[in-house]
Amino acid sequence: SSQTAIVIGAAMVSGLPGVAISQRVIPSRPPLVKLFLVLCLLFMTAITLIAPNAMKPKAVGLAVLFGVLWGLGIGMVYHPTQTLTALLTPGGHESEVAGLVLFCYMVIQ
Repeated sequence: SSQTAIVIGAAMVSGLPGVAISQRVIPSRPPLVKLFLVLCLLFMTAITLIAPNAMKPKAVGLAVLFGVLWGLGIGMVYHPTQTLTALLTPGGHESEVAGLVLFCYMVIQ
């Protein structure tokens, strides 16, 4: 439906500002990166649980709002997961972990 396309479009467009926000907020210290990631995942969980109850079939404005919030959340989750992967990778095994991450991304797609 058109409402689904609007939500997906809003999420795609607002994902980039989400990445920019997380890059400015996250320091390079691992404990704070983990905390930020947990908070982002809680934000995404809350938005996902609230959206079905709040949106009505004709509420296009709410659809755009939740699309933007989902996009921000996805963008904010992307950067800390990449940072944690880099911080938790043992020295000398960077290429192995990068290959495993790339393989997992390809399997998911």
